[in-house]
Amino acid sequence: MVKFAFQTYARRFVKPFVTAHGEWSIRSGILIAITNDNGVVQLGEIAPLPEFGTETLAEAIAFCESLGNEFDQTEFDALQIPENYPCCQFAFEMARSPQTSLIPLIVPLTKGDLGGSIAGLLPAGAKALDEWNGLYLQGTRSFKWKIGIADIASELEIFKQLCALLPDDATLRLDANAGLNLEQAKQWLNECDHIPSKIEYLEQPLGIHEFDSMLQLNQKYKTPIALDESIATYTQLEDSYNRGWRGIFVVKPAIAGAPSQLREFCKTHKLDLVFSSVFETTIGRITGLKLAQELAQESGSKRALGYGTDRFFDQTMIEPIGILESDPGTFLVKFWKAIVENRSIFLGNPLWGRSELDQFEVHIQLYAQANTASECHIHIPTGGTSGKLKFATHTWKTLSESVYGMQQHFNVNQINSFCTLPLHHVSGLMQYLRSYLTNGQFISWDWKQLEQGNFPDIELESLFISLVPTQLQRLINQPKLKQFKTILLGGAPTWESLLTIARQKELPIAVTYGMTETASQVTTLLPSEFLAGQTNVGRPLPHVKIQILNDRNEICLPNEIGQIQIQSKSQMLGVENIRPDDLGYLDPNGHLHIIGRSTDKIITGGENVYPSAVEALIRAMGRVQDVCVIGVPDEIWGQRVVAVWTGNIGEGFTKANWSGSTHQYPKQWIKLAQLPRNAQGKIDRSQLLQLIENLEM
Repeated sequence: MVKFAFQTYARRFVKPFVTAHGEWSIRSGILIAITNDNGVVQLGEIAPLPEFGTETLAEAIAFCESLGNEFDQTEFDALQIPENYPCCQFAFEMARSPQTSLIPLIVPLTKGDLGGSIAGLLPAGAKALDEWNGLYLQGTRSFKWKIGIADIASELEIFKQLCALLPDDATLRLDANAGLNLEQAKQWLNECDHIPSKIEYLEQPLGIHEFDSMLQLNQKYKTPIALDESIATYTQLEDSYNRGWRGIFVVKPAIAGAPSQLREFCKTHKLDLVFSSVFETTIGRITGLKLAQELAQESGSKRALGYGTDRFFDQTMIEPIGILESDPGTFLVKFWKAIVENRSIFLGNPLWGRSELDQFEVHIQLYAQANTASECHIHIPTGGTSGKLKFATHTWKTLSESVYGMQQHFNVNQINSFCTLPLHHVSGLMQYLRSYLTNGQFISWDWKQLEQGNFPDIELESLFISLVPTQLQRLINQPKLKQFKTILLGGAPTWESLLTIARQKELPIAVTYGMTETASQVTTLLPSEFLAGQTNVGRPLPHVKIQILNDRNEICLPNEIGQIQIQSKSQMLGVENIRPDDLGYLDPNGHLHIIGRSTDKIITGGENVYPSAVEALIRAMGRVQDVCVIGVPDEIWGQRVVAVWTGNIGEGFTKANWSGSTHQYPKQWIKLAQLPRNAQGKIDRSQLLQLIENLEM
């Protein structure tokens, strides 16, 4: 089944944006998500502009509501969207089309993201005289100024001053938004013809019904005329071309209808194009920029793009929101709604009980009362089994640093993610962001389906999949597992016997080490290193520095065990260094080896015992399906080593066939039907300890 979700958004302008159509205080639209029956999740945006002949926001909302939440794939493929709903056509094709790698995606987009190829939009009136220089110093060379708003005499005076101020390498676009009459248009064109090197074009001087007059003006004057409102939709574009327009076409992809139709027409007719924004969000802007780049490369056009609009929106943070969603599409449209509306986000597990949900609401309320942040904070729930919720606070920058660090570490352009983990968890969220920020594909697939051997009907060779060790154990005999580009393995220590089997099967395993506080992985062992026999968690990623410290807070020598300290560009806010409860060492090649958690360390009879080492010894015996070693208070030994295991062939646990040290041998063996684990596959040690105490009562 195809799943559909949508959310409306409202973005506030810093000040009402003034054009010949009137004042504009809030830009509203709709974000949509479509998940097809292969789990591919893609977003789209409906950004109506009824002044340009599109559907209204209310009409677009009604259309989305009429669709429901699920479709049969055949029914969805046959979905027809009326021609008078061009914004819906754009959004739905965008969300149904395969991703293509054309440009790096930066949020928010600034002039510098495409070199000097973004035009700078100036405010109407005399304010333009104060703002052009700031944009020029940032690299802008093409400026756009709105006219037809005030009386023509005052605007012409400002125009002359602006032209005198602009350096020789800067040009000006005049946008009338159909706000002039014929005599005024002629007056503007006469003025422009006196300084042709400074003026790139006059945009839409007359109304859409005065096409013939604009055609004549374009032939009579030196200054080119560009059509905008007259060609807002694909139907209008085609009609204008058929009526003889061969001048400049200012195309706004987000309101022009289906991108494929627009692409084909522009390629066929070799138009002189300028691509422009309708103040859509980054979601809709992506497709417009892809299309612009594709057609510009084909035509050789050097015209600047009209997408420098983000600075006109109010960046003041408003009240935070919490997201409790299990459906990936619904999660993502809510997530992006919060991002574009400048709201901080708290992510939560929709399966939490009443106690956790109450704490969740309190966290949001306290943050709303105390926060003075100037940017979006993304609060991701982190570890802890005490019943008290904790969050790691990230920003778009810290999460992006993690993505780009992985991209460099693996030396790839795109990261295509196959996700079976919940998006409210860091391991799920980062899989989505890796795909988004590297222009890759994101697939969300139900873990239970995968466990049963039901894979989507797609090529797996380009996909990264993230698994925890227990998931790998359950999938180890699935032949398709080998087809993945990379299997990121982390979230919990992996036992050597499982890694040995994976290596024998030549699985492209990348053993990782990371945490919510660092926005996932900080070290990763590359598949080539794993298949060559290495058993560590790899080198630090490019954005990470790792040190090992001894009890005196001194840096350890290679191979010397100590506490791990992490400095990372991706680390959560509020900390200088992160010292997880982990012990390890760096080998001479800079690879990190994890020994175990410091608080899990068992001191029995004065000897240190690391549970992960004992678990590895037990698994190597081949007599258990799952095992956890834990320290239990003991009057004689201080702590005694207890092994809790599952399986059907667990006999033979004797010292006679024990290959480890004597002090490592468990003094107690307890069999359970299953070990308590959380959604990420980590053993809940506090719950396990409680089970042991209950058994001994």
